[in-house]
This record gives sequence, C-alpha cells and structure tokens, in this order.
Amino acid sequence: MFTTAFHEFASESYEVDAIDYLIKPVKLERFQKAVEKAQTYCKSFHTDYSNSNIENITDDYIFVRADRRMFKVHFSDILYIEGLKDYVIIYLENQKVVTLMNIKTIHDLLPKSFFVRVSKSYIINVNKIDSVDNNTVYI
Repeated sequence: MFTTAFHEFASESYEVDAIDYLIKPVKLERFQKAVEKAQTYCKSFHTDYSNSNIENITDDYIFVRADRRMFKVHFSDILYIEGLKDYVIIYLENQKVVTLMNIKTIHDLLPKSFFVRVSKSYIINVNKIDSVDNNTVYI
C-alpha cells in the first residue's frame, strides 16, 4: 500500500502489485477501505487446499491434479512454470502438466531456495539455468 501526496506516481504503484494507493490527506473511510482490502489480500495467503488441484506437498514433491489424474511432480524435475491466468503449465524434461491454479498459489508452495519468479508469468528452477543475458534466462 502506498500513501503519498503525489497523484502522478499512482500508475507506477500497480507495476509492483500495490494493494492500494492513498492520496494525502487520507480520509478515515478511504483508509478503512484500504485496510479491508489488505486484510482480504492477506487472508488469501492462508489458502484451503481442499478445493484446489493440490493434494499433497512434501519437501521434495507435490501431487497436482491434471487431466483427471494425480501427477507426482518432483521439484527437482521442474524446469520452469508458466502462468496463464487461472492455469499453470509445469514444464518438466519430457512432459507438461497443465492444472487449474494461478501462478501465485504455486509460487507460494514451491521451495524458495530453488524457485524464483522472474516475471509476472514465469517461475524458474534456478538449478536448471544454463545462462542469462539482459532479457533472457536460458534453461
């Protein structure tokens, strides 16, 4: 959440996924609305996976529901993950697993020591990186 006296920076706040942008002087009602928005956002971190496509999570793998089957996906086998609105494609060496889940949800489940979100739509396994240039990560 941003609080400032400058209108011109509002558009930039959305580039960093700001929850809200408050212009000074802030009215109490507007502040309360922003707090409620932030609380709703924080509650989304405490996801109930009983209705999602995730069945089991361990330190080494995750079971993901796709194509009416459960796929055991080892974290070490993931090359990268692509987010497509409400779906993610998990790219493995010889297979792709497409599941109904947003990229934020799967990113929150992955071990942070191996996976990094490099853009709004991609998560990569840092152990699979061959090289990097100014705009591209080669796997």
